[in-house]
Amino acid sequence: MYIYTGEEMSALDKRVIEVYDIPSFILMENAARGVFEEIIDEFTPDSSIAIFCGTGNNGGDGLALARQLFCKGYRPEVFIVGEEDKIKSVGKTHLSSLRALKIPIYFLNEESDFKKTEERLSSADLICDAIIGTACKGSIEGIQKAAINLINSLPATIYALDVPSGINSKTGKICGVAVRAHKTISFGGLKRGLLLFPGAEMAGEVVVKDIGFPSCAIEEMPTNLKLLEAEDFSEEKHRPDDSHKGIFGTALIVAGSGNMGGAAILASKASYRSGAGVVRVLSSEKNRTALLTNVPEAIFIGYSEDCAETELISLFEKEKKQAKSILVGPGLGRQTNTYILTEAAVKSEKRLIIDADGLNILAEDLELMNMLKDRKAETVLTPHVGEMARLMGCDNSVILDDLIGTAQGLSKRYNIIIVLKSARTVIALPNGEAYISIGGCNGMATAGSGDVLAGTICALAANPRISMEKAALLGVYEHAKAGKRASEKYGNISMTAGDIAKALRF
Repeated sequence: MYIYTGEEMSALDKRVIEVYDIPSFILMENAARGVFEEIIDEFTPDSSIAIFCGTGNNGGDGLALARQLFCKGYRPEVFIVGEEDKIKSVGKTHLSSLRALKIPIYFLNEESDFKKTEERLSSADLICDAIIGTACKGSIEGIQKAAINLINSLPATIYALDVPSGINSKTGKICGVAVRAHKTISFGGLKRGLLLFPGAEMAGEVVVKDIGFPSCAIEEMPTNLKLLEAEDFSEEKHRPDDSHKGIFGTALIVAGSGNMGGAAILASKASYRSGAGVVRVLSSEKNRTALLTNVPEAIFIGYSEDCAETELISLFEKEKKQAKSILVGPGLGRQTNTYILTEAAVKSEKRLIIDADGLNILAEDLELMNMLKDRKAETVLTPHVGEMARLMGCDNSVILDDLIGTAQGLSKRYNIIIVLKSARTVIALPNGEAYISIGGCNGMATAGSGDVLAGTICALAANPRISMEKAALLGVYEHAKAGKRASEKYGNISMTAGDIAKALRF
């Protein structure tokens, strides 16, 4: 499913109107019908319903909704935020119809208007927000701000039409003040601002409604951002009946210093749960007993933390020959051995996943980072926001302000796949495309969760039947599903990374 900015949706809307000769009036009717369908499922005709409308197209959707509700026996009231002469032409047609039907209409332009409205709607069952929609950019002031504050103060259920008023449809940022909806009905497709925080929180439940865009028009104007869905994986999880472990490849996990062996355990356990044929673990010798006790299926190769560089490189070179994919970084710490192993992994010709301390090494060595551009095999970086900021040499706030753009930029610059982990994980591909994952839960914000994800991707990358892009996408998707399962069993607060690994189900 494509995900749109407000501008992209407006361009698609314009193309449908101008090229396919579908009038905006019909699109508005269809949008209103989508909201109407949601309302009649939850509210009866004797419910008290108020619709707040702006003077733009979003307000026109609200006016059309009022008429549709009235014609089915509901008795909505309409509150127009703004002056009548500013209502767009299509909206005026709907307004004329409401007047003919004698539907109550109130204009809100003065402070006293809002006080009266607050009293009038103190016992309302449903408030519909059709004030601004996708058009919000700058800070909201004046009567629009007053209307939003009024809506939020009322005890009623709140439905937002397209986007909650006050939410930037591209960034999800709040434009000073925003409607806090229980449900948002998005027209024609998902908007970015409904998926990115804080917009995702303000939107509540999100429902997408088809408003009559021809499928050919949608495909003629694809966006570079898609929702990560089960439909993206058709063949990747299929296993032939005559399989053997060699078919699914060997994953080499380079992880775990002497005091962080848990990272190696979590990553290797996740790799086996994700279908690796064989998992070999190159780790500090201090972790041998712990790892083999917890993951007896793994093949452990230990090294002394004070061994010579030549010895460590020789050990790595021997192990990489058997591997189809390599994961380097989890729990290695910031030490000389980590640099040696990360550099060796980057110089290898194997599919490579770099996580955690491997990323910190890259951030400190631009020459090593630049080597990623010319690697013969694909590379996946799995940073969280802090690691991403270090890689880009900026503050965390820069990343948080544009998760999608920063991930796409780094991916394209270094010809790598970026899995940017956040409350909404973004997967950016070198061709400029990106996916966003809305699965998972806040219980996944726990130590070791990233090690599980990295191990999952490494296992999938070891399988020659799965492309590196699909390995990253499927890894994120299944990791999120496992997080949900762990949450259902243990709760968001109590769940651990180990629970996520156990919950992987391919």
